[in-house]
Formats: sequence, structure tokens, C-alpha cells
Amino acid sequence: MRVCIMFVLAMFCALAHLKASDEFSNFLEKGVNFYLRGDYDSAVELLKQVDGKSTSYPAARFYLGAVNAFKGKPKEAYACYADAISGGSPELKLEAARQISRLGAENGDWRVVYETLEPLVGGGKAVGPDIGDLLWYYSMSHWNLGEKKLAEEIAGRLLSAELDEANFSFDLFIDARKSGNDFAKSLDISGLKPKTLAGKSRMQILKGEKINLPQKELGLYSQIELAVQNGGFSREAMVESLSKNKDAPFAWKAAMLIAESDFKSKKYADAAEYALLAERMMPQDDKILFRAYMLRGDALRMERKYDEARYNYMRIAMNRKGIGEIGAESLYKTGLCWFEQGEWANAHAYFERVFVVYFKFEYWGSRAYYYAARSLYSLDNRRDACATLSEYLRRAKDRTSDIYKEAKEFYDKI
Repeated sequence: MRVCIMFVLAMFCALAHLKASDEFSNFLEKGVNFYLRGDYDSAVELLKQVDGKSTSYPAARFYLGAVNAFKGKPKEAYACYADAISGGSPELKLEAARQISRLGAENGDWRVVYETLEPLVGGGKAVGPDIGDLLWYYSMSHWNLGEKKLAEEIAGRLLSAELDEANFSFDLFIDARKSGNDFAKSLDISGLKPKTLAGKSRMQILKGEKINLPQKELGLYSQIELAVQNGGFSREAMVESLSKNKDAPFAWKAAMLIAESDFKSKKYADAAEYALLAERMMPQDDKILFRAYMLRGDALRMERKYDEARYNYMRIAMNRKGIGEIGAESLYKTGLCWFEQGEWANAHAYFERVFVVYFKFEYWGSRAYYYAARSLYSLDNRRDACATLSEYLRRAKDRTSDIYKEAKEFYDKI
């Protein structure tokens, strides 16, 4: 299954909820298309053209909120999402509230979360599949604002109602509890009695037990846990569950599992798309994002889409946190793109940066030496190629690896 527009599922396609179009709908559509391609500056320019009186305005503000959130501007994002709530369809209101809740939770802006959700969740008394996740954030906002008893009451009703449901509301609690969240740890689960396999798997996780139930009967969070536990999973079941739980804050983990599985199966186009989907879903944590950038770059390189592959590798190398082994790997693979294109001088420049700065990561350093020498030799610079190989053979600690043997053979040959 290709996922060219899967991110629409991840972030909610506001376009689908426009009941009317006007002269500004074209700006919205083009802006969203740029947004989905990751060209945020172009997206902003177009989305800002949508007039405040236009029927397209709430959706435009929703996507501007998404851009601001992605760029680490929570206050601007809150304002945009609030406009989407004010004038949007019922579905758009809930999705914008969901994004504020997630962003507010990440940034500790619990007053913003509370004030956004209070009019939408009936004071925490209503429970339903459309607002279960919002109720969890609403209860957390009460807890963090000092109303702990009320928070526990709201969460207690939610957990009892959602234990056996197919959505991810209960899973938010599990994820928080496993992460050591004080509120989640304070909630009493002794009275929870599961009736479905989905519910039973959740209780197994909470009790620290292994999941021993069929994957397709489980919720997305349990499927992720089962995949990690077993080292494998049903792709079809995972894809189906991901499509139904697209708004879960942990959905990116499922997308990455699918992307990694597709890459191993040499389904590189699918791997690239799911890695992009995972990136769009991930929290703004560079260490996590680097995984998606690297995997997407690898898949695109295998597809011989070298410009796009280099772009993803350099997103790591040009980041001030992209140092150490991840930096070595990204620079090496950037060089490898140039090498595979026959651009020997460009390739050598990157390989040289790796073995000069990062040789202590010998896996990448040794390969950088070897391909730097190959690049120089292809440029008819046999002397420097030999010198590069000689230096590597002298510095190498692992002299039993295949790359060492290949480098020694090449040195003897030239």
C-alpha cells in the first residue's frame, strides 16, 4: 500500500470538511500540498492569502497552526488552532483541540489545554469515542492545575469506559504510566476488568506481562508493544490499525516499524513514504527525528533519488545535535550518494570529512577511507588514492573486517 497522502490521515485533512468553496479555496489547496511536501515557507505564503471571511479560513488556520507547531512556535500554533475551532466544522474543531492538547502537554501549557477543552468535553462528564483522548488531556490539565481529586474522577470514568474500546484513549494512559507520569501512576487500576482481547492486552502491559494474544484483535499501542516483544508483526494489521488511530501521539512508532519492515523487504518507495509519515507524527525531538531522516534517506538512495536522499542526510549533518556517530553516518551516506552518481570530487570531500573527524567510529571511518580512495583513483589521482589507503591500513584497529580486506586488496592492486 502506497502512502503518498498518508500524512493527511496523520494530521487530519481539513479539506475534506469544507462544505463550500470560494475564490480562496485554491490558495488553501496549494498551500496544503506544499505543506505535505515539507515546503513550509511556501505553504505559509499561500495559506496566509486566505481571507478571514472565507469558508476556507478555518482550514487554512489549522494548517498554519501545524506549521508553527512543527517549527517550535507553540504560542503562534495555539492562536491558529483556536481560529480553526472558532469557525470550523465539528470535525475540524475536535482535531484542532486535539493538536492544542498534544502541543500543550508537550510544553506544559496546561492552562491553554484546560481553556481549550472545557467548552468541548462537557466539563469532563461526557465520555465517547470521539472525545476520549481529549478527556485524558482534560483530566491531566486539572491535575497539573492543582485539582487532583477532580482529575482522578474524570480519568476514572474514562478508563472504565475505554478499557475495551478499539480507539487509543486508554492507551494514552498506558503510555503516560509507562513513562513515569505521576498522574497516571496515581490512578487505581485494580477494579478494571477487561472483556475483550484489546482490553486484556492492555492489562497485560500494565501488569508487565508478555502479550500472548492475536495481533489483529489488539489496539495500536498493544500491536506496537507486541511487535517490539516478538521482533516481527503483521504489516497488514499494523497498517489497518494505524489508519484508524492516526491521531495517537505514539502512532509514529507504528509508522517507523512499517517503514523499517518495508526497507528490509526492499519496498523502498513504501519505506520512504512511511518514514516521512513517521517524521510528521513525531514529537520535536532531534534524536527521534534523526531516525526518520536517516531511514528516508536510505530508502530514497536505494530508489536512486539522490538529491532527496542527500537532503535528508544533511538535515542531520547540518544540525548542531547531529554529531558523533549519527553525524559520521549522515556524512558518509551523503558522500555515497555522490559516489554512486559518479561525482568523484564531491564524494571525496564528504568521505574525507568522515575519516578526519569521525574515525573513532571505525565502521563509518573505514568505509569513508576506502571510498575516498576509490574516488581519488577515479579522478586519475593514483598517488593520493594509495596514500589514503595506506593511512587507513595503518590506523585500522579491526583488521578482520570485510572492508579492511577489500581495502587491502584494492591497495595491492593499484
